[in-house]
Amino acid sequence: MMRIPQFSVKKQGFNSFLPSLRGSVSDRGNPPIVNDGLLRHSIPRNDETRSVPARLSGKNQNGGAIVWILIAVALFAALNFAINKGTRSGATNISAEQARLAATDIIAYGELMKRTVQTLQINGCSDTDISFENSVVAGYSNPNAPTDNSCHIYNINGGGLTFYDPPEQWFTTTNPAWVNGETSIKDIGTSDPELILWFNALHDNICNEIENKIRNRDASDETVSVHTVTDGFIGAYTTALSDNIGDDVGNLYESTLAGCITNTGTYPTAFYQVLIVR
Repeated sequence: MMRIPQFSVKKQGFNSFLPSLRGSVSDRGNPPIVNDGLLRHSIPRNDETRSVPARLSGKNQNGGAIVWILIAVALFAALNFAINKGTRSGATNISAEQARLAATDIIAYGELMKRTVQTLQINGCSDTDISFENSVVAGYSNPNAPTDNSCHIYNINGGGLTFYDPPEQWFTTTNPAWVNGETSIKDIGTSDPELILWFNALHDNICNEIENKIRNRDASDETVSVHTVTDGFIGAYTTALSDNIGDDVGNLYESTLAGCITNTGTYPTAFYQVLIVR
């Protein structure tokens, strides 16, 4: 049987094993240093040697952390409430920055639509040949339009324009944007109705932004006779309605080709862009 060697350290040999023990255990501020020639380190003090203020400081730090956590939770709850409230109120209004961006997009689209119509006319399409038929909104099939789609606004063989469906949050009701030929502009062309692109029921701040961009003023009241999406342009104009743009007291919209009006009588606001003057 193999014998396991036994080792022992004689009491009198301990000092030779640890040649130096510097410092005194009683010196609480300076822990003794052990040096065995290979390893030099401080002997850790017992937890009981910590001062009472140090222990209390740790408790205070823990308490402070809890307070900050509670504050963060409260702020998160407040932020969540604000976001939800803003979402709910989004159906009735939008921010000033959103209104400015919307106004810019609407004016730009109106100009693009007008140029596209002019291009088709240059290419030989008469105004009654032009078709606004699209795959999004029904009711714009024009029987007068050539079968090769060369007079279609939203066809690559014609105008090549992409149908624009404005965001619903721009409007106070279901998106009522359309093109028709039943409203006349005072002192432009004849008394016949013009071909007009409409964006109706926009939020007030969008309408004001549009007017400020076009004429550096807020939108004004202008009563206009009823115009509806069911009267979308399909190659024929109606008789000019009894109340048209620019014939109210003050004539603020007389001779204008684009703008935004308020209190139209049908909708609270309406943007219009004349595509063809007659």
